[in-house]
Amino acid sequence: MGERRLVWKIYPYFLLIIGLCMAALMVTAAAQFNRFYRNNLDRELESRVRILAQDLADREWVPIDIDVLCKTLGPQTLSRVTVIGLDGRVIGDSAEDPGRMDSHSDRPEIRTALAGQTGYSVRFSDTVRRKLLYLARPVEHEGRIVGVVRMAMPVMEIEHQMRGLLWKVGGGGVLIALLAAGGCWFLARRISRPLEDLRGAAER
Repeated sequence: MGERRLVWKIYPYFLLIIGLCMAALMVTAAAQFNRFYRNNLDRELESRVRILAQDLADREWVPIDIDVLCKTLGPQTLSRVTVIGLDGRVIGDSAEDPGRMDSHSDRPEIRTALAGQTGYSVRFSDTVRRKLLYLARPVEHEGRIVGVVRMAMPVMEIEHQMRGLLWKVGGGGVLIALLAAGGCWFLARRISRPLEDLRGAAER
């Protein structure tokens, strides 16, 4: 009985240490995975946008042809593709008729792209009624900006994939915690048994 009482005095502290360590590990892993996934997604979108911008730089900007290109690339890349002129007018879009769309000159990522840099933005789209991650890049021809190409992906899809990844990591963490709890029980027994033997000897 003495050994059992001593084990249960030691074992909960082991479990507490395991729990705190696993919680810290899970929070750190979640932050690292989220950063890693977002960085990869940003690089992938930027690569796609850069290739499309290079292709558009060598094309004649015929609105109907640009719109057909956007509507073709959108489903292929699983993203929304938009081409905007210098005045902010939408020339082509994979999700909507450009003629029905408002000027995009006030969009933050478009303003950044028209200034010659790569623009990022996360916001709700009134056109597709979803929150999107946008990446825009200027299209240059003979050293001057002639327009902007933009790609976007639903944030919901990104969050869904992140949740799936975190569930897998969490499952692995629980398994490790259970194995560690079993090891700590064995360790607590190993520590408590000699102490109980010493106490019994002292009492005798």
